Amino acid sequence: MLVGPIFLVLVGLSAAGYLSQVASAHRNGQWVLFIWLAWFVLLLRLVWKLFDWSVEYLFVTSDRIILISGILRRKIATIWLAQVTAIEIRHTVRGRRLGYAELVFHSPCPDAALLAFDYAPYPDVLAEELREVVFPGWIPRPN
Repeated sequence: MLVGPIFLVLVGLSAAGYLSQVASAHRNGQWVLFIWLAWFVLLLRLVWKLFDWSVEYLFVTSDRIILISGILRRKIATIWLAQVTAIEIRHTVRGRRLGYAELVFHSPCPDAALLAFDYAPYPDVLAEELREVVFPGWIPRPN
């Protein structure tokens, strides 16, 4: 999730501002440069996490579920709809507050890998729609 890297960048920014003020009062320009370079590394990490988060896609076709993710190393995972036996929603406390969860597709086949989609928006609605596609005749439970 992006909350951790965003928090680190903001805390790092305030720490870098304070420490560079202290270092410049002692006329130590090398430390000021080092402090801001360290903060820039935190900022680059946030940008990398943001791009990594933005390139994860979930496709549902008429016969399979496809998950595409990765920036430099593209990863494509698929599972046939006929192999899906359950769709699990994994909520975290932070995910409940921010409206996301992890969707996990289970399969009994030993050669089929477990397919998980992290940070799915509107997970309950998405899971219900996927259950209707994967399990024809699915009767949604009342709220």
